[in-house]
Amino acid sequence: MSRIRTIKPEFFNSYDVACLTPLSRLFYAYLWTESDRAGLLDWKPNNFRMRFFPTDGYDINEIAGELIKQGLVIIHDIDGDKICEIPGFTKHQVINNRESDSLLASRVDDACKRVKAEGRKEGKEGKGKEGASKTRKTSIPNDFEISERVREWAKEKGHTRIEEHLEAFKLQCQSKNYQYTDWDSAFMGAVRKNWASLDVKQNSRPRRPLSND
Repeated sequence: MSRIRTIKPEFFNSYDVACLTPLSRLFYAYLWTESDRAGLLDWKPNNFRMRFFPTDGYDINEIAGELIKQGLVIIHDIDGDKICEIPGFTKHQVINNRESDSLLASRVDDACKRVKAEGRKEGKEGKGKEGASKTRKTSIPNDFEISERVREWAKEKGHTRIEEHLEAFKLQCQSKNYQYTDWDSAFMGAVRKNWASLDVKQNSRPRRPLSND
């Protein structure tokens, strides 16, 4: 059941959202209207395609994949069913007190507890320690520099003046306390978006939609 939700103006200025292609941005906003008061909804991409883009030939899995890759949605597989979680949803919504309680929250909570418990058990036996931990977003490291991976990427894509891009990137991330899991990918995204506002002539190679690749 769709619900009335609030989309703030700064929603579109968020770096994570700005990295999406326009269709994925629209799809992400629509998912907010489908989620319950806890920011959860049943994850059924084919149903979404019929409801959101009924007359279009878009690949809904590709569109949804952008949201998953960017960490804007988390998909929980619970006993064969998939539940979508929108992180931070409750921070940005004022929920009507008359809205029904979430029917999915307890299932997700129980599943997360079970996964954590299984991870700790495996860890004691010297197994699964890496799988038990999840990479978390962090503030930009004080010693963040241009890696060889980024330099090779910039050379391939024709991006120049990388040091100037880096200076602008670090200042903006520190001032706005941006947090990411992959800082190389975040920096490459900032170069593509030209955060530094440099008058740079790039090569004529066709660009793909912005993503953390």
